[in-house]
Amino acid sequence: MRRQRPESRGLRLVRPAERHGHLDQELHRGLSRHPDHLHPFRYTPSGSGGGVSDFVRGLTAFSGSDTALKQTEVEQSRSVCQGGGRGINLPMLGSPVALVHNLPGVDGLVLDAPAIAKIYAGKITRWNDAAIRELNPDVDLPATSIQALHRSSASGVNQTLSRYLSATAGPDDWPYTPGADWLAPGGLGVQTSSAVVDQLKQVDGSIGYVELTYAISGGLDTVSLRTGAARPVEPTMDSAAQGIAASREVGTGKDLAIDLDYTTSAEGAYPLLLITYEIVCDKGNLPGTLGALKSFLTYTAGEEGQRAVRDMGYAPLPAELAARVRETVRTIA
Repeated sequence: MRRQRPESRGLRLVRPAERHGHLDQELHRGLSRHPDHLHPFRYTPSGSGGGVSDFVRGLTAFSGSDTALKQTEVEQSRSVCQGGGRGINLPMLGSPVALVHNLPGVDGLVLDAPAIAKIYAGKITRWNDAAIRELNPDVDLPATSIQALHRSSASGVNQTLSRYLSATAGPDDWPYTPGADWLAPGGLGVQTSSAVVDQLKQVDGSIGYVELTYAISGGLDTVSLRTGAARPVEPTMDSAAQGIAASREVGTGKDLAIDLDYTTSAEGAYPLLLITYEIVCDKGNLPGTLGALKSFLTYTAGEEGQRAVRDMGYAPLPAELAARVRETVRTIA
């Protein structure tokens, strides 16, 4: 039996709690200037998994997630997207995941996927290891012990780094199944990205991984990646946008899901990133909130919204992809 979603006077905005509070506020301010702004939004920070779960149960008009809907979730969404509709993934921004370190006196550190994998698998334990020296021939590396920090809680950054290492480091160096839970042994687990920043600042020789916004706000030194391009690639908004451009769309119909190419060697393309999707019904959205939903999504994928994305340290979509998102939003019903 098809379940009916309760009508609501407002759109319930569900976004990953840790990353998007400031982003949502900025987008809401922009949306408030639009004549199509019909309803207030309620921001519910339940995390990517919670947002998807609420969406497929019909508890929210749309959701945000750092992973695209699984096929099982698409099938679940058919029970809440009326008139034969289904949930679709609309990419809205990218977020570079930066490796950050505390090595006083060391600038411009370069690592590749095998070296990162060996550090996090406990096979490289000192900063002057031969593999790291080979990648940094002009850097005076100390013999300091490496303290590898990882997220102990399930997170999108865990999933991003583990997917990257699985795709690029090889099974001997990284035999662990990618996922939101960190499976590699050793190192020090901390609960949040903010805790990674705090811990890293306190421990000489430490390395961690956080979204670039945390690295920038924390004043942390970042690692450039040796990807096979002519030059190592730094984590920036521009290099992440190039990483998105080097990937391919795998969605069908109105679904615009992206398969990130973690192995890209394109010049200037940073491959260690995640995509944030807005998840909506392609048709069968609630009439009472459809106008506000389309206004919000159009703004987010538009020039003004994408500038706001960049201003806050996230990677805007390539222009072609943003245009396809706007066209898709125009057709949802």
